[in-house]
Amino acid sequence: MPEWPKGTGCKPVGIAFGGSNPPWPTFITELGFCSLTSFAASSAALLGWVAGSEFDLCITELGFCSLTSFAASSAALLGRRQPPSPGVSLIMSVSEGTTPPPSYDGQIAFLVYDSRSGSTLLSNEIAKSLPAVAVSPEFELNAMFKLSAESLRTMDAAELGSALAPLRNLVNLGVTNDVVASLANAARGNLTHDALLRMMIGHFLAGEERTDVDVFVIKKGTHLRIWEQITDLIPGAQFVHIFRDARAVVNSKLSTVRPHYPREVMAWGGPFLAGLRWRYYSQLMHRAAARVAVHDVKYEDLLDDPGAVVRRLASHLQTDFDPDSATSPYSIPESEQGIHRLVSGGMDTNRAQAWESEMSSRSIAIVEGLSRSEMLKRGYDVPAPESPPKTLLAIATSAVEGVARAAFHYPYNRWVDRSKT
Repeated sequence: MPEWPKGTGCKPVGIAFGGSNPPWPTFITELGFCSLTSFAASSAALLGWVAGSEFDLCITELGFCSLTSFAASSAALLGRRQPPSPGVSLIMSVSEGTTPPPSYDGQIAFLVYDSRSGSTLLSNEIAKSLPAVAVSPEFELNAMFKLSAESLRTMDAAELGSALAPLRNLVNLGVTNDVVASLANAARGNLTHDALLRMMIGHFLAGEERTDVDVFVIKKGTHLRIWEQITDLIPGAQFVHIFRDARAVVNSKLSTVRPHYPREVMAWGGPFLAGLRWRYYSQLMHRAAARVAVHDVKYEDLLDDPGAVVRRLASHLQTDFDPDSATSPYSIPESEQGIHRLVSGGMDTNRAQAWESEMSSRSIAIVEGLSRSEMLKRGYDVPAPESPPKTLLAIATSAVEGVARAAFHYPYNRWVDRSKT
């Protein structure tokens, strides 16, 4: 077996096919490569390879990354590049001489998850019972962690503003152009990822008038994709991973409209891509747990006994558990309140098994066929497929449908983003 299927370079192989502006032959090659590797991932899942093994994770990465990279390439081929997100453009132009924000010196934990897995519900329970813990609004740090330590160390205010511009939802922390300038000026020539993040957190907590925070939880699902960079660059970082039955996650995504893109549901690529993403994310956390502290939270356990779940989390984070300490509920950004409307009403146990009556038998078969071995490892009951060939055919056709939907997805996203600027 060659070296790259053993887990050392699987993701770059898929991502490599997503060039910034591929010529037409490359575009066609990507389509074939995407279909082949995605089908291989489906076959591997259906054959029940050991969940979490290096080769199994490699196959999943190839399918997931090549499919999404192909989709991104389709937009690039059309010459449509994504402009800065609304609000993020505030930090494109920065000034010198501003006062540096306070630096947070407490513990940092990352709340990671696949979308529709109960992260906002968990955040609300944390706000009720863990007085020394603060959970951030969603904001993305992926682009920041792509910067090398050396390049970040020597950035001036303007360069830092440009580097941070791709970070989505950064304005949820109140980070504006003056804040970016102060961040760069505070540690000119010696800026690190850890120092930059702690100053962002300090700025946010100062705005919230919070001085009692021992643990700051950064809430963003996709940070699990960069867990290795986070571990290397943020000393002592921990992860809290909340997961939910893959069928329930996909069912919710198939019926939930994206908050910023009203013509699409969250599972815009259909059950294949949504199921593959669930499997990929779960496997990444298995790998992470072998190296760093990962505290798993099962969504269904949270519904059954939220007090017990949050008490265990408090013990893991080494912070006080006090169910009578509630001040205010977790704050959801206004633009995302629609997709979290059920959370404001408290626990809704009736939705836990809604997928059984709402999902088509085909969608259920696709998700179970893709994720069965991983779901079993997470403690879910998943029957063996009644007809493996039919299930494999359903998975394969769903993969093709996902590629076709990508032809609409990325151009539509670019159009919406441009209309907001």
